[in-house]
Amino acid sequence: MKQVFLLSIIFTLSLTHCLAQGSNSLFPIIVKGKWGFSNRIGKIVIKPQFDGAGKFKNELAVASKGKIRGYINENGEFAIRTPPQIDLFGEFSEGLVPISQNNKYGYMNRKGEIVILPQYIYAGDFSNGRARIRVENGFGFINESGTLVTKLYKSAFDFSEGLANIQINDKMGYIDAFDKIVIQPLFDGADKFSEGLAAVSIDGKRGFINKSGEVIIAPQFDYTTPFSEGLAAVETNGKWGYIDKTGHFVIEPQFNIGHNFSEGLASIQIINKWGYIDKTGKIVIEPQFEEAYPFEGGAATVYLGRCEINERTPKSQKPCKLGYIDRTGKYIWKPSN
Repeated sequence: MKQVFLLSIIFTLSLTHCLAQGSNSLFPIIVKGKWGFSNRIGKIVIKPQFDGAGKFKNELAVASKGKIRGYINENGEFAIRTPPQIDLFGEFSEGLVPISQNNKYGYMNRKGEIVILPQYIYAGDFSNGRARIRVENGFGFINESGTLVTKLYKSAFDFSEGLANIQINDKMGYIDAFDKIVIQPLFDGADKFSEGLAAVSIDGKRGFINKSGEVIIAPQFDYTTPFSEGLAAVETNGKWGYIDKTGHFVIEPQFNIGHNFSEGLASIQIINKWGYIDKTGKIVIEPQFEEAYPFEGGAATVYLGRCEINERTPKSQKPCKLGYIDRTGKYIWKPSN
């Protein structure tokens, strides 16, 4: 059961909206059910041998092979072998990674040592020396020693650009790393800051505020994504387009879904297929994928085939295949499973 759970976590990691941050010269691949790694020209550098594998971050990638679980280095060797009592682990952030033992969460360092004992209902990644945790009475933030450094809130989300969105009663606001409320809880919903702006919800519509809490773009959208490369994807009347930081549409709403821009391109969905546009809204990679994620280091993760398999999936429907493309749409690694 642990192995199945591990593999489901790894698969989720591979579907995140970016490739590895930091070291992204190696990409996880699947060949005949085994995971390995290729470089950006499609050459296999770590042969497929693992039952599951995640992305490389800070020179380590989560992997499992038989009864061995832990983190491998870029030579494909296990640099950290996780103790058998550890049930869940992801990517290291600021030298620590959340782990789970007996349904309680704590943290492990890069030596494989548990440095913050499992005691939380939830434990998130570290950012700017703070990590979000949950205990019975609410959400708060700890430092790298495991000391609670904020009050407990009804809800809280990770720090971004020095601020974290928190919930007091039924409204959302923002605190700094010293637990000072810097933007009063006035909003029905609030997202993380990105490029100096954060999306907030007022009366069912979403707009953007700055770090002083001033409304810069009036609430008028149904859904939004954080700003990236000066643009944010927004939905209005059932279609997605892109606005600049003044709130003006630079790409008119026309897509089923739109993701953030990265390296000058954004993945968009038309009907049921994903492709990529440039910042003028021109389609530069035709919609053809079941899933398509942002570019990182000149490559993007794409999937072909149905990625959600359950008992109702027709037997003729093959599971999805993982691949990587370059900015022209050419395969670096052709989709495989």
